[in-house]
Amino acid sequence: MKIYVGNLEVGVSGPDLHAAFGVYGDVTSAKVSTDYSTGASRGFGFVEMAVQGQGEAAITGLNRKEPRWQVMLVHEGRTSLRLRQKQISKQAPSGAGTSGEGQLRDAPAKPDPGKNKQ
Repeated sequence: MKIYVGNLEVGVSGPDLHAAFGVYGDVTSAKVSTDYSTGASRGFGFVEMAVQGQGEAAITGLNRKEPRWQVMLVHEGRTSLRLRQKQISKQAPSGAGTSGEGQLRDAPAKPDPGKNKQ
């Protein structure tokens, strides 16, 4: 079970999450999302637990708790809207959805600056 953990303070690390969730069961992985360029925490992370019931117990036990100074938000991880749209478009039969509704599109091509020169 994948669990979203939000509103984390800057100093919280993956091992901190592993320890907090480990009280409720077997933690498969625990990661805090960091900024690519600075390496600073982005304030959220994900924990994966092997057993659904243990994950649900962890969510109930840790949601809106203050393990240090901030209130931590915990809920089941969800698939992003963009990823869901990609999954749906892969499942659609050919010819379906030709109206373009709900589909992701590539950005329009930039005009060639040398094309209009005389």
